[in-house]
This record gives sequence, structure tokens and C-alpha cells, in this order.
Amino acid sequence: MNVEQLVEAWGGVAVTAFAVLIVIAVAGGLIARVLRYQSLRALARGQGWRWLGRSERFGRLVASAFPEMVDAAKRSARRSARRTANGSSQRGDLARQAAGLALDLSGAGTRTDARVRGRCVAVAPTSVGEATVGEARISVRTSTRGIPRQGGRRSATSSASCTAAVARLPASVPPVRLVRRRLITRLLGGADESLPEEMTRRFDVQELPEPARAALVDTGAYRALLERPVKVEGLTIADGHVAVMTRRRLSRGRARGLVHVLEQLVTALPSDAWTEPLDRVELQAPVTD
Repeated sequence: MNVEQLVEAWGGVAVTAFAVLIVIAVAGGLIARVLRYQSLRALARGQGWRWLGRSERFGRLVASAFPEMVDAAKRSARRSARRTANGSSQRGDLARQAAGLALDLSGAGTRTDARVRGRCVAVAPTSVGEATVGEARISVRTSTRGIPRQGGRRSATSSASCTAAVARLPASVPPVRLVRRRLITRLLGGADESLPEEMTRRFDVQELPEPARAALVDTGAYRALLERPVKVEGLTIADGHVAVMTRRRLSRGRARGLVHVLEQLVTALPSDAWTEPLDRVELQAPVTD
């Protein structure tokens, strides 16, 4: 066998091996997904939870409570589409780079389609009613036209996911929106110094009116958000619902942890936080089928 034949033979072997590795990786991913699904369903049944599986309604509810997740996926898709549209012709051209960045930030010339799904969703009983817990996945497809004289329309996709627990409140309480602390806040400061340091290390405040501050902070109820093992990265109380979430992947421990945090948080709210007197706080699962 001459050198050319040897190279050709080894090349065929390499291609075959590469194809086999791809098949193994895909099959491994599918198997891991099935095992994870089965594990979470077993958790739900073992805990006495009502298993729902997939739920677009749950996904939409979580996306509404945490719109920053949708915004992050849209920005990521726009950046990918912009890079594809502008291509290598922007390299070394600062004016065109600036123009592309301006379009990216503004969203001009961009069409975005977002789809939200809920996966591994279950209804969990608590000592104060029920909550719905699961994973929400936001998938975004963006098509963008290039900057002038570069033409063409390019598309890109991006996704973001989080694990969340949501419950319907029996009465209104002051609105609250806490989001994951941003890198720029950590670097430059700017956190509200009147809030506990352990709270501002974790969260940026988007909405916290004085009545909510009194109910959540002054009473120490916020400490429920700092409990381990789950790392809560967002809290929204609005539109008659309370929702907590982490951007970490859904797992048995995080599902249990978020439900526990929700339960502890609502239990810790003082009676005067509610807009009407309650004999007993009773949460309702907002998604039950």
C-alpha cells in the first residue's frame, strides 16, 4: 500500500470515527434527557405532587413574571444575527462596527419571534396551599437585515431557560421585582445602601415601594430568598401571583427548594402586608392541567 492509499484509508477511518462520535453524543444526550425526565417525574410522584409534564401556559406565566429572561434571549439572537449579516466586512472598520452595534441595541430592522414552553411541570402541595413548579424555556428566532451596502437578511436563534415556582395569592400585596444582580452593579456599585447587604449582594431592585419594603425587608421575610441549597435569582410579586426562579437547570433539589422558598416567603409576610384581612393564607396553583 502506497502513501496515498494509506492516507485515503486513514482519512476514511477518521470520518467514520467522527460520525460515530456524533451519533454517540446525540444518543447520549437523548438518553440523559429521558433519564432526567423520568427522575423528575419520580420525584413528583414520590412527593405526592401532581405531574403535568409539558405546559405552555406555565412557560408564558414565568416569562411574564421574569421578562428579563425573554429580553436576554432576544439580545443574544440579535447579536448573532447581526454578526452573521455584517460578516467579515466589518472587521477593521470602526464606523461600520459602531453602526452595527447601534442597530443591535435599538433592534431596528429586526424581526423577532419568541416561543415559550414549560417542561417537567408539576403541582406541589405546601403547608399553605399549592404551587406550580417546573422549567421554562424561551426560544427566540431573529431575522435582521445588514447595515446599508452590506445587504442581505440573516437569521439566528437563541434560548434561555430557568426553573421557577409560581403561586396565585389569596389577596393583593405590594408589588415586588428583584432580579439577579448585574455585573455592572457589582463592579461600579449603585446598590441601595438602605437595604441589607446580604440582599443587595444577590439582587438588583427593580420595584420595591415603601409598603413592600416594610413587608419584605423590615420584617426579615426576604431571608427566605437566601436559603440554601437553591440559589434564588429572581422574585416577582405582581398581578395576584408570586414567583421565584433560578437560572440553574431544573433538578430534584431545586424543584423542592423553590417550593420551600415560596412557602417560607409567603408565611413570613406580616398580616398587614395584605390588602384585606385573611383568616388563613391559602396559595393556589395557577396551572393545574
